[in-house]
Amino acid sequence: SFFATAADSLHTHNITSYGYDQRGFGRSANVGSWAGTQTYVDDLRTVVSLIKDKHPGVPLIVFGESMGGGVVLSSFAPTLGGSGLTVNGIILSVPAVWGREVMPAYQSAVLWVAAHTVPSLTMTGRGLNIQASDNIEMLRAWSRDPLVIKETRVDVIWGVVDLMDHALEGARSFDVRSLVLYGDH
Repeated sequence: SFFATAADSLHTHNITSYGYDQRGFGRSANVGSWAGTQTYVDDLRTVVSLIKDKHPGVPLIVFGESMGGGVVLSSFAPTLGGSGLTVNGIILSVPAVWGREVMPAYQSAVLWVAAHTVPSLTMTGRGLNIQASDNIEMLRAWSRDPLVIKETRVDVIWGVVDLMDHALEGARSFDVRSLVLYGDH
């Protein structure tokens, strides 16, 4: 997996890494379902607390990619408790922040209608002529990985957009030493 490669590299420098599957993703229970933004933020806060308890006095850097980055930013959202994370630093790689306020109105409207009429409908993104990356080797690996969700329910997409709304809100009060990574496109 993506994280295993990074963790192996960090381990050679005596850096311990922890990774977990978000509820509804990877090897977790209820794959393909949405647990709710507050649940994802609470899970992150619990994991941070457990790691700090296990390694007292050791600097802790939290890494969040895509949805994981959105969860990290959401932990700073006042509507979700807004306390953020008490860590030494945060790395955000392409954090999910494409919420409704920056989404075209017609897309938000179509999503609302779909979420309220056909929430269990699955979608793939086929036919949209969007390529997630120019890293073809990674895209091929994802296509073969049984843990990568290839069809997503409309209600999960609705939940991810809710998460991104909170991530945008949290970004406004995000005040931790950080490295934020985005590609050219």
